[in-house]
Formats: sequence, C-alpha cells, structure tokens
Amino acid sequence: MCMTIKFIKENYPKLLDFFTQEWIEQELEKNPSKCHPVANQIHQNRELSSVHLEKLNRYLTVLEKEIAAKGSYRRRLTDNNQYYNTRAELEIGTMFKEMGFQIELEPSIPDSPKKSDIKIIHDENEIFIEIRTVKSKPGIPIQNEGDINIYQINFHSAVDIADKIGDEVHGLSDDNIGIVVLFLAPGFPNPDILPQSFYGGRLYYHDGKVVIAVPGGNAQENHEISGLFLYQQWYNPEGDHVLKQLFINPNANHKLTDEIIRIFKENEIEIKHPN
Repeated sequence: MCMTIKFIKENYPKLLDFFTQEWIEQELEKNPSKCHPVANQIHQNRELSSVHLEKLNRYLTVLEKEIAAKGSYRRRLTDNNQYYNTRAELEIGTMFKEMGFQIELEPSIPDSPKKSDIKIIHDENEIFIEIRTVKSKPGIPIQNEGDINIYQINFHSAVDIADKIGDEVHGLSDDNIGIVVLFLAPGFPNPDILPQSFYGGRLYYHDGKVVIAVPGGNAQENHEISGLFLYQQWYNPEGDHVLKQLFINPNANHKLTDEIIRIFKENEIEIKHPN
C-alpha cells in the first residue's frame, strides 16, 4: 500500500516541505515506472523505501541553509535525470558538514567562470570538491534460453575509472586543495580497482621476474587532485554499510594538510597511500 501524505508529513516533514504536497500527489498519479524516484519509493512503501526517504529527509534538514542559498536544488532534485547525481552531492555535503566542516554548495572557483560541486572550509583552508557518480556497467549477455537471460558481470577497467577521475579536474581550483569524490552505486562490483586507477598498474613478481602486469590508470598525474575519496553506501537486512577511503596524491600541487587528514581519520575514513 502506498504511503499516505499524513504518514509522509509525520515521518519525513522536510521532504514534504521541499517537494510540496501538490508535486508529490501529481507524481503519484503517474505510472510507477515513469514517476519520479521519490514518488516511486512512496508507491513501493517497503523497508528499503523508508531507508531511502529517511536519508533524503536528513540531508534536506542538515543542509537546509546551504540549499536555500542556492536556487537550483529544487529544480535539480525534481528532475528525474538529475535526481541521483544531485542526491549524491547532498549526501556528501551532509557527511562533510557532520564532520565539522563549514560547507558551500555550488561554489564559484577563484579566477574562473566555472563552479565546483562543494567547497569545504577548515580554518584558512578552502577545499574544492567534485563528485562523480559511477554506476555498474550493463552486464554482458552470455546465454538466452526462452524467458531466462544470463549475464556476465561487466567490470569497469582501471583505465576507464582513471578517465572518469580526470574528467572532474574541471571543477577544481588551481590555487586550492582539491578532492574528487567517486560516489559508487550500491551494486558497483569492483571498488578494489581504485588503487590501480589512481596510483597506476601493478606488477606481480615470481623469482625476480614479472609474471603478471595489471594495467592501471595513474590518475594521480592530475596534479590538481590532492586526494581521491571513495564513497559507497549500501543497505541489506544486516543494516547500513558504508565504505569510505581517502587516497592521498603525493604529486598534488596543493597537498592535504596533516590537520585535514586527522579529521578524516577521526571520522573513520581509511587513509590510503601509494605502495
């Protein structure tokens, strides 16, 4: 049974305030396969739906002032095509604010007509953040028997991920610390590809000889990137899970300070360095 407006108002008041009752009711009248993802979760009314809506309600609450300072977020969140990327920005923004950073959404980049996704501020350090949502690639069909289709998992390559990382440099500042966030979809099958994507390929030796050479992407050569932040959150019957890792770029023009790294560590973010 679909959630009622009364239930939404009692449990997700900020969500109702942001999207409005009129908009939600209009979306609920559409076919569930074509309606907005928020309305689809209201339609489904399952345990996972409640998790999804509760988190969105929290992001809208925590970032209320920051969202109000910008005029684009309601348009972007109500657009089916922009919803997931925009929601990812709010999820990351909420995380940084709860870590104690002052944040700004869609900040202007100094001496540039461009904007970044987020700017976080600590003491005199301004850090520009670009977020890239990465979904799983469609599976490769390997067998078709009647109504049964069997697919092989189609993994992203290290070079493919490195290219995606490099694409986000446009939103970083030449004069400030910069972090690229890879926001991995819950079903992303191989997050362990990140070290190869950022730090380059790996050579495996036996008796002093290379026996396996795994190609990499070496995205650390983008010197505007001070660090690569890997973020993946998923939910199962055992509860909420989150993977958070910060890969330090030793070649960065502006390196992450010890104080910033300390804050990340204190918030249970694993710090990674090149081997």
